Amino acid sequence: MAKAQGEICSREFGEWTAYESLSPGEPERSDLQTALVACTVANVMRGKKGRPFRIKDFLLKFDLPERKTVEEIKMKLALWKNGLNKKLEKDKKVE
Repeated sequence: MAKAQGEICSREFGEWTAYESLSPGEPERSDLQTALVACTVANVMRGKKGRPFRIKDFLLKFDLPERKTVEEIKMKLALWKNGLNKKLEKDKKVE
């Protein structure tokens, strides 16, 4: 957005901002809109055999990180702290 503000006048930027606020759908859901178009095209192009495609066949799949328990987080922090302390001790010996 900052780049756009630097390349167009404030009036035009305001118009684009207003247009964006009126446009249906959130930009975050453009994956759903794209999947719908891809699904439609694929179903038109597929032969009479085989199952019809579904929208979910074309949706992006995001790998969400696994949720960690409090104990797992504490253990990871302790290991990190231990490794950092060893590095600091090693650096002191080098000086």
